[in-house]
Amino acid sequence: MNHRLRWLLVCTALTGCFNPTGSVFTSSSTGPWDASTSSDASSGSTGANSTGAPPGSTSNMAGTSTSSTGPVSTTSTTGAGVCGDGQVDDGEECDDGPLADGCSSSCKPYRTVFVTSEVFTGDLGGLAGADAKCQTAASTARVPGKYRAWLSSSTESTKDRLVHSSIPYRLLDGTEIASNWADLTDGSLDAGINVSENKNTPGKGTHSCIPSSLPIVWTSTTDSAAAVAGEYFCSDWSGTTGDGSAGAAGFADSTWTSNCLPKCGDEAALYCFEE
Repeated sequence: MNHRLRWLLVCTALTGCFNPTGSVFTSSSTGPWDASTSSDASSGSTGANSTGAPPGSTSNMAGTSTSSTGPVSTTSTTGAGVCGDGQVDDGEECDDGPLADGCSSSCKPYRTVFVTSEVFTGDLGGLAGADAKCQTAASTARVPGKYRAWLSSSTESTKDRLVHSSIPYRLLDGTEIASNWADLTDGSLDAGINVSENKNTPGKGTHSCIPSSLPIVWTSTTDSAAAVAGEYFCSDWSGTTGDGSAGAAGFADSTWTSNCLPKCGDEAALYCFEE
């Protein structure tokens, strides 16, 4: 038997030696290259794609995948902290949590302090009127935040009115005057409060304190944030008779809040602290 005949007999015994196009294939219906299961992008395959992403996913240019069917995305955005995301991020004092509409006013890296550019008599409209004057000054100058006056009455002290901050107090020029409430009320400041809401010098009115050129500020408050002793509250900031108590703007020792006793008809500024 010649070699040609022998080869034909062998091929007859082995199914699928050749196909009509001359390419070799296997007859197995379950093998890895079975035509019934293999496909390419044009066949609408639901199997693994070219990047190895699982079924039902889409691939991005970087080769990572994001689920299109699951409730939780596998991608995330990184960067600055987001108010209300439930995490205390850099630049936040706290966070209200995921169900909040946004961070509370206490979620901030520091609290702003300024002294008003405008001066007032002792008839401030009470403590509420003084607070409103601080807020108006801030709003007019487009200084963000909620503000209250550093001011005591005969029935309510400054330490009971203001937030006891765990973060620093800073002027509008960035100068830090105290690292927290304890530092603010320890008898001295790191720097005097001498910047107004307009980032210029505080208001200086006509008053009876010496020297008369000194910018003074209504406070009736000691360096520990307690109300001063006596009746130095200008009828609880609703009148111009009698005496009040004032600090000296720009000073860093205890006189920043307790310096002299001007007449209630005199003019003085207000210290405004962010809540």
